Amino acid sequence: MTWIDERWRTIATRVAIGAGVAVYLLLIAKAIGGASTPDGFNVPIQAFALSVLPVAFVLAFRAPIIFPFGLYVAMAPFDNILAVSSGGTVVRLIGLVSAGALLTRILLGRRFVWPQPAWFAWFAFVVWTGFTLIWTPDLPESQRVFGIIFQNFLMMTVLAVYPIAARELRWLMGIIITSGVLLSIYEFAELFTGRAKFGDRISITTGTGVMIDPNYFATSYLLPIAMLLGIALAARSVPLRLAAWTGTSMMMVGVLLTGSRGAFIAIAVLFCWFILRSRHRLQVIGVSFLCFALTVFYPTVWERFLKDPGAQGSGSGRTFIWKVGFRAIQDHLVFGTGIGSFPSTYDEYFLRVYQPIYQGWHRPSHDLVVGMWTELGLIGLFLILTAWYMSFRQLRIVPKDHAMYGVRIALEATVLGLFAQAMFIDTVWLKYIWLAHSIPLLFLNAYFPRVPGAIVAKMPRAQIRLVPRNTT
Repeated sequence: MTWIDERWRTIATRVAIGAGVAVYLLLIAKAIGGASTPDGFNVPIQAFALSVLPVAFVLAFRAPIIFPFGLYVAMAPFDNILAVSSGGTVVRLIGLVSAGALLTRILLGRRFVWPQPAWFAWFAFVVWTGFTLIWTPDLPESQRVFGIIFQNFLMMTVLAVYPIAARELRWLMGIIITSGVLLSIYEFAELFTGRAKFGDRISITTGTGVMIDPNYFATSYLLPIAMLLGIALAARSVPLRLAAWTGTSMMMVGVLLTGSRGAFIAIAVLFCWFILRSRHRLQVIGVSFLCFALTVFYPTVWERFLKDPGAQGSGSGRTFIWKVGFRAIQDHLVFGTGIGSFPSTYDEYFLRVYQPIYQGWHRPSHDLVVGMWTELGLIGLFLILTAWYMSFRQLRIVPKDHAMYGVRIALEATVLGLFAQAMFIDTVWLKYIWLAHSIPLLFLNAYFPRVPGAIVAKMPRAQIRLVPRNTT
């Protein structure tokens, strides 16, 4: 082929691409013109979908962490109100597509990394939960809960082996922070329209009456708040820091509007960890005082601490529920009663324990330790506490002089804060909890990857990482 033929082939290719783009734009214009309601109001939803489809397609193959996984992260807080069928949700479908896109990227690139140590601890926990299906008294419920845990673990596994680039990780952090801020704005909008009330607390409710528990909703703020704090402390630009403090305050108001005492304690733990580990303690103390000063305008949390709707200092009846759980633990100390079986086990032992205030039948545990000890025994409790601890400690390989040390503190603070929150709600099946434990795996894959066929470099034990064998 001569250079003339090659030139004409290039011109023909460009003309074909241009013609294709022109036809595509005409289709979008036609869709916009034809998409309207009977009243004549224009609804260009289909046109918008058509316009973003090529971008979404390219991102799904070139940067699946940004899309569709970024969409999965942003939609996770709304999981239980986005049902499309019995047992299926929009978020679950997005998660399935995300896992497929990530695996496709791994296969096309022929690159993966070994999972970080914490993944193996979570693997052991999931295996044990599967074994407990053998002796559970409520097999349908146990299978349902185990299915949710297993699906979340599969997503964690895909992320654990994904060779994420530093650029992708920064984009993901931006998505996490943006979704948190937008979540607070959405909550404000629901508040001012009067559609999101749960007593004196804010919660998101669908038209059919399906509601997001305020405690679960508040949990979704921990990771973006921690991320924004970590970035703010590392930023040198004053406007960027002011924007970060503003975003943090907005999300703190979102937490306060939910009235979640567990989330409030979790945020306090988060700030304390930043104060202990950060080199910018005065700034953290200042912003923490600002955030807690907001309780003057949104005092629902303090009112719930002081009034305790549930009476007698029981944490809304939690301590009465825990007494029933501890009674069941005496008979199922080592192996437990089976994953997801706490409500049915509670019914079995309910009449054997005196309750000053009646708490009803078929109650969840409202506590990670009591719930896991009852359902999975000492073995399962040890496994999940070990996995949680390893998620926290695996980040110690990031030295203080590392550029991303602030992100390390943010992720550690998130894991600690979520553990504090887990003392008051049932968290083991929540998508956001598993995501929060998966983000540290991605962070380490970006900066301290465990490369297949690698050797351990000679460096201090606290900073061990793997390097390719051909490294000199």
